[in-house]
This record gives sequence, structure tokens and C-alpha cells, in this order.
Amino acid sequence: MLTGQNHHFGNPLVTWSSSLCSAHLHPDAILHKEQQIRADNKAYHALLNNYHSDITETLTRWRDKWLTCDNPKSLFR
Repeated sequence: MLTGQNHHFGNPLVTWSSSLCSAHLHPDAILHKEQQIRADNKAYHALLNNYHSDITETLTRWRDKWLTCDNPKSLFR
């Protein structure tokens, strides 16, 4: 983009009309797409929550192991 070349990004009207003719803008298609986005978002947040829970459990186990150890320096050998 910074080399001075002319870039053609397309005509939004052509994109819109082709989407309209191919039924991508049908209300049912848009509803399905929104539902899919919500489902993907929910799955992502569930995975993120599981990840954070696993990290918390690991850190808790490490802390308990550290507190119950007679010689904490021996844990690093």
C-alpha cells in the first residue's frame, strides 16, 4: 500500500447486489449466521473458563505442595 501502487478494493454495490441475489441477505440466513456467532462465542468462553480453572487448580496444588514441604529448595532440584 505504501509503494504508491493503485489498489482496487472493489465496488460495495456489486458485493451487496451479488449477496442479495445469492440469498446471503435473506433474513433466515442472517438469523442463522447470528446464531452461529453466538454459539461460537459461547464455546470460546467455555474453553477460556476451563483454561483459567485448570491454571488456578495447578497453582493451588503448587502452593499446597510448597507449604507442606519441609525443605522448599528441594522442590527445584
